[in-house]
Amino acid sequence: MAIPGFSRKLNERALLRHLVVVRDRVDETLYEGVLRLPAAHTLVWEGGGAPITREYWAPDPTYRVECDSREEYLAVFQREMEQAVAFSVRTTGNAGVLLSGGLDSVAVTVMAADILEKQGKRLQVIHNLPPSADPRRRHLREHDESAWVRLLEPHLPSADFHYRTENIKEPLPMAEWDQFFDIHQVPLKGVPMAKDEEHARWLSDLGILSLIHISE
Repeated sequence: MAIPGFSRKLNERALLRHLVVVRDRVDETLYEGVLRLPAAHTLVWEGGGAPITREYWAPDPTYRVECDSREEYLAVFQREMEQAVAFSVRTTGNAGVLLSGGLDSVAVTVMAADILEKQGKRLQVIHNLPPSADPRRRHLREHDESAWVRLLEPHLPSADFHYRTENIKEPLPMAEWDQFFDIHQVPLKGVPMAKDEEHARWLSDLGILSLIHISE
């Protein structure tokens, strides 16, 4: 938007595709004439020249892992998962994880704690407790997984567990929606919510610079 002459004209086709959940043009944005880079591409644009795009990675559809036993397959999977988790906890400060009681987040949490313990560090485990009194979040109490998290805690002495009651986020004032849209450059999928400043301060006090979110 800092480029002189840039037009913020709405791309009506992209808006319509979003509203009817059609994803046949993933390169389109809400701005006419502005496209996203394809996945795993870089773009170099030097003054006076044409933009040059380059693909730096692509999956190999012919790649196969051939093992002689179930145990070998499990070992290969564990090695790949450990590498992915190790990349996620690289930080100069503390590493944290948002833990639910599901299998995915528990597996990542246990592996992250083991990796950090070998480095002489401790994983900061965060579990958000649903508000117990607010009627607006009553449905969350039906999915409270804190009991599962507390069962894990004594079996993971290399991690620090923190329990915090989730704050109710309030909708952003209408005056701030334009700024929100400029940052994300996508149509709103719901009412934009204000940041939880208290939660941000809490993470800062714990020295957490890398926080892992797991979607299950």
